Amino acid sequence: MVLQGHVTLNGGTTGGAGGSTITVSSLTALRDAVTGTSPKIVRISTILQGDGDPVDIESNTSVLGSCGGGLTGGGFRVKQELQRHHPQPQAASTNIWIDHYEFNSDMDNSKDYYDGACDINQGSDSITVSWNYFHDHYKTSLVGHSDNNGSEDKGHFLVTYHHNYFNHLASRRPSLRFGTGHVYDDSRLGAQMLAENNVFVNQSLMTLEEGGYANPIGNDWGGATPELNPGTFTSAPCSYSLGATTGVASAVQAGAGACSPGRRSPSPNAGNAGGRSTRWETLLNATQTTLAIAKESVAGLPVPGLEAAIGGLLKVLIIYQGMKSNEEAIKAFNEAVVRLNDNVAAPLKAAIASQPDFVDDDLQKRLELLVKDLTHLTKRADTMSSRERHTRFFSSQDDLGIIQGLNRELDRIVMAFISRGSISAEMEARAAKMEARVAKELAQTLVSAEQTRLIEKLPRAQARHDSASRFGANPCFQGTRSGILEEISAWIDDPSTRPIFWLSGMAGIGKSTIAHTIAEQEEKKHRLAASFFFSRGEADRRNPHLVYPTIAFQLTRFDSSLREPIAQALEQDADIGLAMMQKQFENLIAGPLAKLKVSAKTILFVLDALDECSSADGAREILTRWALELPRISTQVGVALKVLITSRPELHIYNEFNGPSLRLISQSCVLHDIEKSIVQTDIGLFLTQHLAGLATRYDVRRPWPTVAEVNALVSRSDNLFIFASTTVNFIGGVKSGRSLQHRLDRLLKPDPNDTTSAFAQLDALYQQVLEDAENDLEETIPNSKETFRRVLETIVLLLDPLPSTSLAALLSLQHDDVLTTVQDLRSILVTPAPSESSEPIRFFHPSFYDFITTPGRQSGRFLITSSEGHARLAKLCLETMQSLLQKDPCSLGSPWVLHSDVADLQVRLDGAAPTHLRYSCRFFGSHISLSPRGDEALGHLLDVFCESKLLMWLEMMSLSGDIDGAIHSIQLLKSWCHNNPGVQELTTDLVRDAHRVLLQFQSPLRLSSGHLYTTVLSFTPDCSLTRQYRTQRHANYVVRGQAAQWNANLITADAWSQLNTLAYFPDGKRIVSGGDGGLITVWNSSTGAEISFLCEQRDPWSVYQLDVSGDGARLAAVCHGQMQDVSICIWDTSTGALISRLETSFVQLPVARFIASSPNGLEVLTVSKHSTVRRWNSDTGQILSTHELGIDESISLAVSRCGSVVAIQDQDFLRIFELRADNTMSLTQALSNKTDPELWFHRYPAFILDNQRVLSGLNWITDKSAKLWDYRTGLELKTIRIPLFGILAVCNEGKRLALVGSNRLQIWDIESGTMLGQLIIDTSHITDLVFSPTEMVLASTSQSGTLRTWDISEIISDRNSSTPGVDLHNWAGLSADQQGSGAIMSCIATNTVRVWNISEQSYSTLDVHDISGSSVMSLDGSYFACRTSGPIESEGWVVYETKSLQRLQTLPTGNTGTHYPDNTGMKANEEAIKAFNATVVRLDDNVATPLKEAINSQADFMDDDLQKRLDLLANDLIDLTKRADTMLSRERHKKFFSSQDNLGIIQKLNRDLDRIVIAFTGRGSIGAEMEARAAKRLAQTLVIDKLPRAQARHDSASRVGANPCFQGTRNGILREISAWIDDPNAPPIFWLSGMAGIEKLTIAHTIAEQEDKKHRLGASFFFSRDEADRRNPHLVYPTIAFQLAGFDTSLRGPITQALERDADIGLAIMQKQSEHLIAGPLAELKVSAKTILFVLDALDE
Repeated sequence: MVLQGHVTLNGGTTGGAGGSTITVSSLTALRDAVTGTSPKIVRISTILQGDGDPVDIESNTSVLGSCGGGLTGGGFRVKQELQRHHPQPQAASTNIWIDHYEFNSDMDNSKDYYDGACDINQGSDSITVSWNYFHDHYKTSLVGHSDNNGSEDKGHFLVTYHHNYFNHLASRRPSLRFGTGHVYDDSRLGAQMLAENNVFVNQSLMTLEEGGYANPIGNDWGGATPELNPGTFTSAPCSYSLGATTGVASAVQAGAGACSPGRRSPSPNAGNAGGRSTRWETLLNATQTTLAIAKESVAGLPVPGLEAAIGGLLKVLIIYQGMKSNEEAIKAFNEAVVRLNDNVAAPLKAAIASQPDFVDDDLQKRLELLVKDLTHLTKRADTMSSRERHTRFFSSQDDLGIIQGLNRELDRIVMAFISRGSISAEMEARAAKMEARVAKELAQTLVSAEQTRLIEKLPRAQARHDSASRFGANPCFQGTRSGILEEISAWIDDPSTRPIFWLSGMAGIGKSTIAHTIAEQEEKKHRLAASFFFSRGEADRRNPHLVYPTIAFQLTRFDSSLREPIAQALEQDADIGLAMMQKQFENLIAGPLAKLKVSAKTILFVLDALDECSSADGAREILTRWALELPRISTQVGVALKVLITSRPELHIYNEFNGPSLRLISQSCVLHDIEKSIVQTDIGLFLTQHLAGLATRYDVRRPWPTVAEVNALVSRSDNLFIFASTTVNFIGGVKSGRSLQHRLDRLLKPDPNDTTSAFAQLDALYQQVLEDAENDLEETIPNSKETFRRVLETIVLLLDPLPSTSLAALLSLQHDDVLTTVQDLRSILVTPAPSESSEPIRFFHPSFYDFITTPGRQSGRFLITSSEGHARLAKLCLETMQSLLQKDPCSLGSPWVLHSDVADLQVRLDGAAPTHLRYSCRFFGSHISLSPRGDEALGHLLDVFCESKLLMWLEMMSLSGDIDGAIHSIQLLKSWCHNNPGVQELTTDLVRDAHRVLLQFQSPLRLSSGHLYTTVLSFTPDCSLTRQYRTQRHANYVVRGQAAQWNANLITADAWSQLNTLAYFPDGKRIVSGGDGGLITVWNSSTGAEISFLCEQRDPWSVYQLDVSGDGARLAAVCHGQMQDVSICIWDTSTGALISRLETSFVQLPVARFIASSPNGLEVLTVSKHSTVRRWNSDTGQILSTHELGIDESISLAVSRCGSVVAIQDQDFLRIFELRADNTMSLTQALSNKTDPELWFHRYPAFILDNQRVLSGLNWITDKSAKLWDYRTGLELKTIRIPLFGILAVCNEGKRLALVGSNRLQIWDIESGTMLGQLIIDTSHITDLVFSPTEMVLASTSQSGTLRTWDISEIISDRNSSTPGVDLHNWAGLSADQQGSGAIMSCIATNTVRVWNISEQSYSTLDVHDISGSSVMSLDGSYFACRTSGPIESEGWVVYETKSLQRLQTLPTGNTGTHYPDNTGMKANEEAIKAFNATVVRLDDNVATPLKEAINSQADFMDDDLQKRLDLLANDLIDLTKRADTMLSRERHKKFFSSQDNLGIIQKLNRDLDRIVIAFTGRGSIGAEMEARAAKRLAQTLVIDKLPRAQARHDSASRVGANPCFQGTRNGILREISAWIDDPNAPPIFWLSGMAGIEKLTIAHTIAEQEDKKHRLGASFFFSRDEADRRNPHLVYPTIAFQLAGFDTSLRGPITQALERDADIGLAIMQKQSEHLIAGPLAELKVSAKTILFVLDALDE
């Protein structure tokens, strides 16, 4: 061999020439032999097994192998001057020649498992790689290193490749980085490169990457030309010889490598053609080699023709081998075509067939063209193979070119197929797209499941137009009410019309039916967002606080875009459904609707029977809230939001629709004003059709009724549709057709009574119904009339309807007697079937209640006197509670357990407290309050109850979560006892004590009922309650040092910022306060709960005076700004909206009052210090009149409560002015009342007590008195000595005044001028004081932001006198630890805190400066914190350790004080962590575990990466759980005082969980089919599992013991039914009837089993009157739907969609259930069976 190429530079190389030859046969010997720099030749005699480490070859070394000698399992590393034991920085290796080597690997591992076969790096130079055979390897030969080694590599790597054979290699054939390469005479090839005379056969062409250059010369590219960028390397600087391109391939294939072609190691990936073929090829190769040697040997011999003969034989052999090579090439070509078809075309076809998402039109066409071209090439190759042998022999050279052409053509076809885009890339892109979609669906499923969980918690009423609670409600009869329906429909369709439509009319005229019709109509058009049908007969449906949560719940079903914002609102505040209505609307309705995304131009809300809302304020709130927000939201989202409202024209509703908020945005229709003839035509059509239906049902001879009879009924209806529907129900209630005419005649007989009343005919109808029902009952039960009256009275007067079972229990009647009593009242009562015993009995229409309870109507002997009836109901409630109430009814055991920690509390409560007991607990107080005075029997029952069961009643109300209801009931009792002198004094005291207990301990009682027997009985002052129930204490100890008696403080509420003023609403149920920051708060005066907020946004404003209009609808607030500017704001108290702002020029604060003579607070009067009086329009803020009174500087101002009398005090006189009807203002009196102007700030203001008297304020420093005047006559009536100076309040009646100052609160009688009582309190921070409208309570505000109310009766009683030893200080609310071993109370007056050790019956006292509010204790009792604000202690919370009383730290707060430590925050965090852990568990249960099970059970779900991702998910979830558990296990004081920080950590945990889920679902490689199936199945299962259903399948566990027909019996009927099933043309329904016990059930069971095995049984429902669920018709369709979802998977989707659209569909009316759960899904059924069977057995049950 001749040394050529770059190795010849720099003197070339001699290797080990001149050195000794060493033959080695082991790896150790090889390593020893190549060590050192002396010349040496090392020959390897056998195949050596390497150890994985390279063999280092040092300088002047030649390593020779042979066909049977080499190295496997390792390799060589050549480095110049390599020193094994003392490594030094090495210079690059140069002048290396690698010649006649064979390089290969097993290719059983990944591409990175082995290094390159022949890599040249580290800046090496002058290298030639020649005549080597590279095959079966991933990374062949890399010249250069990584990009990071560019500095050492650039300018080096002069490398030559020549005569190398590259075969079956994956990459780097070779690859150059940074260097200069010269490649020639190679059978395949890529930076400067000169490529000459290379041949490419079935190989990819040269490519350039990363800025490489190449100059190609004389190459055979195999029919294609690469795109190359010529560089500057055009000639090599070394010697070499080029061979002809045409001979390169055969020469290289024959001569490259360590062995001849026949002795080369077979390709491990090429397969084995068999031993015979291998031996034949070896023989041919050996013969060829022998002849070639012989020809060279005889070249000089004198034998003529011998060389030519041998040459001829050699040529023949070469031709033969060429022919054989061609045959193998054709065979290989065909195999390549087959592989291309099998691995590309066929899989693509299959993918297209199974996954339409993967295909597009272009790919389909390309695939068809590929198949066509491959078929054509195969035919051409087959033609060559099928020729005769001699033809193939003599054309072998030509055939070689044809075969090469076939291969080039195959390359062209493949390139044409993939040139328009990589198929794998396209497939991957589509797969990635699908995986991304599926991952998104899975993530959405998880999010949707969490959203559903939150939304399901919304408290709501069954008040939709189609809810089951409205059973029997129907739309307008077809053809009736067309005029009004068209008018409303036109209003809905026109987006430009006003957003609110009010349909009003008298009772019974058909408003609800019209509303129902419109709701159904718009729901079908998908424009009905929500509906709420009020009913005064049902507590939930009359409760205004359930309106917005119910509407929000329906909105989540109406449009999916609303689910997320509503769920977010619930996530931010889980109790938003229990919040004040203003906040509910903002967060659940207005906020989400602002994100509405629908295509409809109009969306409708329907509110029916608004007059039946239990609270007039609630109705006003609903009206004004929609009026304010509807136009704004409509404009924001570009959709016309409309509300249809129906009601009677009640005054409070009428006033609202005629007020400023609604007048301009609503239109109305008065239903009873519609022309009488139109209404009568509709009623006639209704009666004709329905009575004709009765005639058909009972087979009455037609025509019946006659036209005259129908017209007579129409004329008696008085245009009331309720008359028509009640008539049909009454006539249709007969037991046989013979009675139809009899009942009709009774209705048509002349009415002798006066018919002037609008309801006369309806009254007569109701009376007829009652008389018939009572008469029919006489023959059925004893004492029928008494029973009838008791049942009827109870149903009418119940404050929440009861089911028949509870009604019977309350009345102590047999259940069957109750059912029998009401069976003939179905025309006026909604009476569920006997199987639906849990459904309440309600009257059909509210007009019946009016008829039977209103004196003067024609109810006659059926008249129910409400007060007497309520007394009877109150007695029944008291008797029920006396009998059933007991201590610890839910068996909680420990009194320290929190309700939230009892997972099954509701289940326990349902079991322990039957429905009639819970009704009695809720409403006995209301019934008593509605009872007449002087009922001795009722008083006696109340005495017994209070003495024995009062504490247990409180416990039941706590367990029921109804402490507010308990407070309301006990207040009603307190008032009733006060007005009934016959009630025992002990009862009155017990009720009063229970009221105080509820007020003081309401917070702990909301958390745990056990506080009654621990905290309450231990810390309540010595009183009647503690003495009566002392034996009920949980532990036998007494706490010493608590207050000896109740103090006068009723409630304490914190606003957390300074309060300056307050006022009562006229009804006394609400208090409004104003303070710094412009914040105005409305409070519940009974409980201290916040109701709503109003805020003047122009901060920093402060509120200094408030006045409420006479109807409570408006509020005037005098606000003062930082720049001494004054503004008077007028607010709507229902909606919280700012109506107007009266901009004044006042510098000092004016007095503002609503003028009582103006309706609805329309006018306001203001008086300034400079005696300017202005009258304002509160709607527009305009001045109506101005009156200058001519007084330069007033000392004090007063305005009467009616707003028409003004009193102004100057230095000399108290002047009285009166605003007259003609809007003039005149001076009435000038009362001499001189004072020192220098001491004006020590003067009390004047008070106008009534329309005759005024109380003047004198200077307290000089005379400490006030004068009472008659300002009409000018006479001085009385002088009252007032020894204190402070804040003064006068009651509405002007009989009493209250005074706070010098740490005393005093009550004075104005008439007598005497003090009635006083209380020792801290008065230094009090800012305002007012009487309640009842004059029984005082309310005060303070600088510390505390609102308090005071019981005046306690102040004026001798119990709160200044008796020594009696603690009169105001102790703030109690805070106790969870175990009941410690507690804390604080006293603002003395700046002290008492820390109690209950178990040791002792307490410690701690002085804390500037206490300004309550103190709180941690749940474990280790720490407590006191709220402070003052000159010594800055505003914040001071934290102490309980045991040592050592001060630990101060937690500052802002002015609003919104962040403070409390048990609630810590507890909320603990609950949040528990919820987080539960979410993690659900994620594992609902995602990870199902996926693992799917992988194990279905191989087609498996993916290589999935297991790793599942493991990673599991590890991540474990890590998150540990982090959460770490937070949960920390010491309680750390959790207590870092609750705000912990909230952020918990939120981060949830964000990390979201990240983990997204990473899991978005990392790719879960099979698209598996994820789609798993996600879809998971989502559907979560939804379908919520269907209410009965265990009523033929093979359910509830039918244990049921069997099919005994074999061989009932053959005839079974064959008949089977034949009917098999015949698709047979009638669709088969009715099998028979008497009881005749085996109908057994036959049905047999048929069901038979068809179930044939997979033709859609569903079965086997009724049973003995099981509530199996006799309930409302469960039939949901049960069948559930079975259908399991019967065929094609039904799961539509059933799921129906449930997602309406989660309560399982509770809807049966017609709607059938349409959405059965008919709709069955329309999408996809099964191969021709027949599907449903079995309903024992329908009579």
